[in-house]
Amino acid sequence: MFVVLGVIALGVMLFCGGIGLVVFFAARQIAQPSSGIEQPERVGGFQADADRFNQVLARLSSDPGFKPTTTDPELERFLERSIEDSTAGDEIAFSRDQFIEAVANSKASGGSFGFLDRLTLRTWLDEYPPAPASLDDFTRVIDIRMAPSGNLAEVDLLSYSEESQIDALEWFLAKENDQWRLYDWQRMAFGRRMSDEYASYIKGEPPIDEGYDLAMELLSEAEIAWYEDRREEARRLLLEAEKKPMLAADRSVARLRTAHTWMRLEEYDEAIRVMKTISDPNGMWGVWPSMAVCLWSLDRNEDALEAARNAEKQAPDHPNTRWILSEVLRDLDRDDEAAGYAVKALQVCPHDPTLIRSVVDRLRVEDVPVLVELQAVAGNNEDWASLLDAAIYDEPFAKKLAEEISARDTLPKGLHQLARGALAWANEDHDLAATHFLAAERAAERESLKSLAAENYLSLRMLEDRYDELFSESDDLNATLKSLFLLACEDELYCDEALLLQSLEKRSSDLPIGWATGLKAWAEFMLDQHETAFADFDAFDKWLDANPDSLSEQDRWVIDTTDYYLASLLLRLGRPMEVIQRWPESVARHEQVGTSLLQTGNREQIVAFLKDTQQTPSESVELQRLRLQAAEAFFDGDARRGDELQQQAVELSRSVYSDDQTYWADELLRQRAIDLVWSRLIRQGQTEIAGASEMTPEDRETFMLAAISESVDLRDAEQVQVWAKQAENMGIVSGDSYASIQAQIGEFELARGHSAASAEAFKRAVDHTETDRTWYRQHQVENVMEALLLSKHADRIEQARSWLSTQSSESDGVPLRVTVDLAAGDSETLVSALQQVDPDDVSSWLSQSLTRKLLLPQLDKAWALELLQQHPVTISSVPCAATGELVMGEGGDITLAVVQRLIGEALGERFVAKSIPVKPLEQDDAAWMVTSSTGQRVLVQWSHPKYEIGELPPMLASSLSEPLRRMTICILDDLPSAQERLFQVASRAAGETAILFCWDNQDRKWIGPDLSQKLKWDDRVPVSPSMPIVTLIETLETDDDADFVDLEEWDKRLQDSGGELDIFLTLSAGPVVERLPGVLVGVNSEEYDLLVRPRRDSVLDPLVKNGVVYTTYSSMIEHDGP
Repeated sequence: MFVVLGVIALGVMLFCGGIGLVVFFAARQIAQPSSGIEQPERVGGFQADADRFNQVLARLSSDPGFKPTTTDPELERFLERSIEDSTAGDEIAFSRDQFIEAVANSKASGGSFGFLDRLTLRTWLDEYPPAPASLDDFTRVIDIRMAPSGNLAEVDLLSYSEESQIDALEWFLAKENDQWRLYDWQRMAFGRRMSDEYASYIKGEPPIDEGYDLAMELLSEAEIAWYEDRREEARRLLLEAEKKPMLAADRSVARLRTAHTWMRLEEYDEAIRVMKTISDPNGMWGVWPSMAVCLWSLDRNEDALEAARNAEKQAPDHPNTRWILSEVLRDLDRDDEAAGYAVKALQVCPHDPTLIRSVVDRLRVEDVPVLVELQAVAGNNEDWASLLDAAIYDEPFAKKLAEEISARDTLPKGLHQLARGALAWANEDHDLAATHFLAAERAAERESLKSLAAENYLSLRMLEDRYDELFSESDDLNATLKSLFLLACEDELYCDEALLLQSLEKRSSDLPIGWATGLKAWAEFMLDQHETAFADFDAFDKWLDANPDSLSEQDRWVIDTTDYYLASLLLRLGRPMEVIQRWPESVARHEQVGTSLLQTGNREQIVAFLKDTQQTPSESVELQRLRLQAAEAFFDGDARRGDELQQQAVELSRSVYSDDQTYWADELLRQRAIDLVWSRLIRQGQTEIAGASEMTPEDRETFMLAAISESVDLRDAEQVQVWAKQAENMGIVSGDSYASIQAQIGEFELARGHSAASAEAFKRAVDHTETDRTWYRQHQVENVMEALLLSKHADRIEQARSWLSTQSSESDGVPLRVTVDLAAGDSETLVSALQQVDPDDVSSWLSQSLTRKLLLPQLDKAWALELLQQHPVTISSVPCAATGELVMGEGGDITLAVVQRLIGEALGERFVAKSIPVKPLEQDDAAWMVTSSTGQRVLVQWSHPKYEIGELPPMLASSLSEPLRRMTICILDDLPSAQERLFQVASRAAGETAILFCWDNQDRKWIGPDLSQKLKWDDRVPVSPSMPIVTLIETLETDDDADFVDLEEWDKRLQDSGGELDIFLTLSAGPVVERLPGVLVGVNSEEYDLLVRPRRDSVLDPLVKNGVVYTTYSSMIEHDGP
């Protein structure tokens, strides 16, 4: 507007000066120069452009290899240079004058584009020339149309990358003064040319003419805020962008861009909502494909298919349309139809990695010739790798691939051998495959193919732990050893360490110090050969120092990893001071020392370390001293002193830890919170926690969440209340942290049987969860429903329905209202609703915890059993509400009658015990299910364990070296106070020979004597800061994986049986494994599960019934026979 006023003012002044006519004609010449180029009249608007582009795509579909040509070599060079420049983000030569003419010719200009409009636009363009968005990594010119005059051209392009979908573009070019320039462009997704956008703007009225640009700025700011974790601000900005007043011509494009922003943030529901407000979705190509992608991402495949079909009506041969159709149809189990679309899309865009994976993953033999032909032209080495990798797992695909590659002489060297190697591997002829891979590595000239051959060879030999062959066959043994060591340091070397070490030792005389030394040290470390591992890692470390060129810049991390292993070995050897002496300035190694001493809990080592480091000047060492001194104080019962030391550690950590070590600082805060809960140092009425005022808001949240979580785990009602109040005092009264605290409180109240308080806490969690955490919020909604539906209140169903009606969110698959129908026992409504849901979703719903809890009491009804029979439920391990192990010394073995009486005395009611058929480790091992009329279900296992005692405290090691008995107690029911009942049983069972009690795999253990008293419930789990850390490692005499049969083998056995196959279904709860006789009736390879039918009811899982078919996994069945 100011520019326009300036131009008018200039004209007025010049006219007043008496030279009006001269100025007028001069300005007119500036605004409307004569170029000799006459742009064609635009007829039909976007639809005409779309029809023409569709014709080009149709031709490309029938002839994917088509390449447009031009008789003007200058135009060809301009296109090559411009595509290169745009891909790099550089400017393309732009014709200002022709752009002005294009704006004038736009229908958006209203047929009236006068002198002042031209002058205004020219002024803008001189200062801010427009430019098209940069092209993506791959761009294909699919048509060039030259005007008869030879000075205008239209170019159609497709541009895409691995991250971006395919963009259909039009460029409009003009040849001015023998030089080609870009003067207009459009993205077909948005349905208008840039000249249309400018014409609308110039003819618009302020302030709404600025609305589109302001909305685009808001979208950019919103995306930045989102990725900076300012989610609420980002949402506010996005909604503000939606509501920004703007020109009618801009509104549809703005809304589609807004939807695309939501899509990039993976907020697909929001994107759909915005796209539904676009008044004419058929007026641009971007709406329907985007809608289909959103719906498909939300697993709404039928709706996605409908949207994709709409996109197909608009642009039937567009690669984006074909891609989304292929994905949706595949998910709808229409595989052949889906594959056809994917292949056609790939033929047009052969460099698109997403399309390549989509086609290759289907492993269709008939697609191999197309894939090879495309790669022969495209020549992308990574795509050859995806083809060859896929071939390893499918023999027919591999055979066809080898044939097609062998039939072509112009392919890169080494490919033929790689393909033959993949075929041999698919046929499980590993020696032949290795021969081909070695030959490929030697023949290949491209570094990527050479590396692929080497990786395949290495993987193949490692698969069978064939290290002797690996070392003897390698052309570059040093490189092979380095590759193995790097894999080991990345925790990706899966091998038999003993066989690897044996092979290295065989060749020790031929191997100088270097990579072989490091690899040998790693194998020794994994085999707990600490002394030799330390010596070899030490030698390897010295070799690295002496040979700095042995590591590339990107592999320098190996030095730090080697230091980590050396420090770990010194700590395992009980030499922590040597770590400090070797790395006097390393915060990471000092942290490793402190953490190791705290985790092992060896008080003698801790005291010695504190004494030896008294004069160490390092702040980092002082930080570890404070951590250890605090632990000692808590252990000795001086909680107040322990907390003071922890505060000092937290304060010191602010100067010791760098910005990328904040996780260690967070761990200090969490440990302080946990110790305060254990010691109950903070009591009711205390208004402030020492050091809280120095905490950042993030620190307070970390600290409070840890305290609440620990209080809940210990079922400590007083501490839960104390810390909830402290959180309020610290200002945590809204947002995600507050929601997390309320969710924890909801869990606590539910475990106590206080359903009303639990529901209210979960509701607060729902209300305060930020809307971008959709999964978490939905989980809390489900928690509310569980608290309400499992309560004993008469109006529980009405309460649940009423509250659910206020929530806009629904779970995927079976709606939550159906769960309410199940709780109400409304079988008619329930069955009717489930008929509208995908059967797989019904099976998944029946497998959910809450559904199981609501269904179990109704299994005596015919409709409930029929529901199970119609929809196979997935059965896996049975969850334990509470579990513990009581280890005792020598004495008599327990009997069914003793178990029955013991549980009854501990829990104060009559129980009935039933033996469970299990596979015991010892002859006297046994298991019982002990139940009461009120629904209590206690699982008891009796066993005779053996433990490794080498690193245990002497007195405990002595006790555990004798013959042992162990009672494992698992509470399986859903009744309140499971943890309390566990400790009541353990306390009752702990006699004079009781040695220790383990709770829920915790590091700290209750140690005798007087265990019965120590295990008495103390209004919470009876923990004490003085409990020692004890790591128990059981010596197992059986290999659980020895009899494992994978899914493919079960499928083969079932086919060989000619019908059904006798098996045992193994159900586990804690350490107890129940063996149920049954039959295998089917194998579902796609879902990777099996269909089984038990021949009797399960004792462990009351949902598993005789004669009902279930789905399960290979690991849960055993063959019934020799």
